[in-house]
Amino acid sequence: MGNNWAVVIGINDYLHHPERKLKYAVNDAQKIGDFLSNRAGFGADHVIQCLGDEEHRSSSTYPTCSNLLQLLERDLQPNRVGKVDRFWFYFSGHGISRNGRDYLITSDCLEDKIERFALPLDEVLATLRLHKDADIVLILDACRQVTGRKSFGSSIGEQTIASAQERGITTIFSCDYGQYSYELEGLQQGAFTYALVEGLAQYTLPSQLETYLRQRVPALNLQYRHDRVEQTPRIRTESTITAFQPLLPDAVTSADIEVLVSQAEKDEIEEDFETAKNLWWQVVDVSQSITQRQEARIAIERIEKKIARWSSHLYTEATSPQPEVYQTSETSKASQKSPIKTPKSTLGRSTLATPAVPVQIVKPAEEQRIFQIPELSTSNFQEFIFDVLEIDSYGTSIAQHTGKNWFVVEEINGVSIEMAFVPGGTLLMGSSESENRIYKNERPQHMVTIKSFLISKFSITFAQWRAIAQLQLNPKKLKLRPSPSNWGLNRPVVEVSWHDAVEFCNLLSQKTGTTYRLPTEAEWEYACRAGTTTPFHFGQTITSDLANYDGTYSYRLEPKGINRAKTLQVGELKVANAFGLFDMHGNVWEWCKDHWHENYNSAPTNGEAWIDSSGNQNHVIRGGSWRNEPSNCRSSYRLWKGSEQAADHIGFRIVRSL
Repeated sequence: MGNNWAVVIGINDYLHHPERKLKYAVNDAQKIGDFLSNRAGFGADHVIQCLGDEEHRSSSTYPTCSNLLQLLERDLQPNRVGKVDRFWFYFSGHGISRNGRDYLITSDCLEDKIERFALPLDEVLATLRLHKDADIVLILDACRQVTGRKSFGSSIGEQTIASAQERGITTIFSCDYGQYSYELEGLQQGAFTYALVEGLAQYTLPSQLETYLRQRVPALNLQYRHDRVEQTPRIRTESTITAFQPLLPDAVTSADIEVLVSQAEKDEIEEDFETAKNLWWQVVDVSQSITQRQEARIAIERIEKKIARWSSHLYTEATSPQPEVYQTSETSKASQKSPIKTPKSTLGRSTLATPAVPVQIVKPAEEQRIFQIPELSTSNFQEFIFDVLEIDSYGTSIAQHTGKNWFVVEEINGVSIEMAFVPGGTLLMGSSESENRIYKNERPQHMVTIKSFLISKFSITFAQWRAIAQLQLNPKKLKLRPSPSNWGLNRPVVEVSWHDAVEFCNLLSQKTGTTYRLPTEAEWEYACRAGTTTPFHFGQTITSDLANYDGTYSYRLEPKGINRAKTLQVGELKVANAFGLFDMHGNVWEWCKDHWHENYNSAPTNGEAWIDSSGNQNHVIRGGSWRNEPSNCRSSYRLWKGSEQAADHIGFRIVRSL
């Protein structure tokens, strides 16, 4: 039995709002607590029940705001409970979204003092994530029906799901957005929690458990309410792979094992070898059958041989003659190559042609990487020099050199936007075998051909945002100063939605007569990698001296760093990739043009954006942020946000086609 902890909260009584009283939230919390302590490997003293009814009002864990904060911020801190293997947080009661932030309503909450007396969900997530090595599950049995901004019935928003997914936390919601969570008199419980306890006895794999809940909860509501109501539970995991990782290894069932084996065999047939191997390792870890474990190990050996052959084939294909990220040659040979020709573009100024100019990474060694820039305007074309570093798995510098590239400037209202040149070539897009964690949404790896383009050297800053926002005619769509208002003008602009970023591009395009847009996802990864194939353009790992992320986590063997808990000024760390682009890892997530897709099956191979016509409102973000662990900042890591969402760790950079 591991060091497993759970907090289960059920609130029937709302002291200042008796009209909000629930009947069975306390029962639901007790049922979950009993299941975890009796059948799932949680010691009874490690399941803390916070029950909000008359019987438990004198308890030290009665769910007032102060009691819950003390529990989370003191009693369950890592220095008190040690290294935790799994942490479950269950809540049954009312939730609310206020000013873009989600809250759990405590027993002593006042409706007009939500920010003071309710429990912010983002703080709950942050506290849970302090247990860095734990598998964390957040379960919310609460209505999500929007009935008014100041009502306890207001919906818990999508931001909680996205934030939890981003932090590697599995979330289980009792209902979908815009639905109620129903209590059933005949069961003396809520339909969701009754079905959840029932389902966990049969399935601990999120994928199977969600299927069960989506069938069972409507059936229970129909049976006991005698009417058809909409209540559709949702389970969201960090990635597609984690949907097949048992939530409770101590309670794994034979049905779980059958699903793992079946899915592993299917993925191997489809040549998704890494996923298949991960699933077989799951069988080794959780199966009680010696025969099953032996069969799984044999399958792993077989797959590793296939991966070796597959990787060898990819290497041969990638190094065969084809469009290149850059041409490697001696300087004298490079000068004989004819420049790449692309259509001229005006940039809104004079268009005096200039010969193609080589961009090079200047190394101490004789060998240089040289690629050609198409013809651009002499008056707009400027050279810049930057530092490029390569580090090993310990975070130690193993190579350092000076890079040189060219950029053009857009100047609006006295503010400059520097656009660096990115040469066309090919990209092996997606995660490679050298990465610590591989997600199914980063697969399959596939070759993409990219045309040359210009991209902003830095994320768009508050100053640049303000200069463009001032171009608006009334009524204004874009705020001149998105919050947080105390962050400096040279920091990346944040609190801007995907639609806001698109509107910024539209205004800039109208002003200059040149089309600006968000990068496609393929362009973003190509620009970030700058010819590298490692998890980061720095190499096999990353350090907080080179990027702004949560450095209290490590990726490989490097020492832990710092968590600045805020953005840095763009380019402040003074290290770029081989294209001269800064802050591609960490600082802020960056919006891409593409709609979100769960994997790369059928993805475009020409570098174009992958756009849906199905009403998909989720768009890709890339790069990680100051809030994130290093694995979320990898070149291949991808996540999604709703197009209307805005947060203090999401910004963007812009692209201009050539």
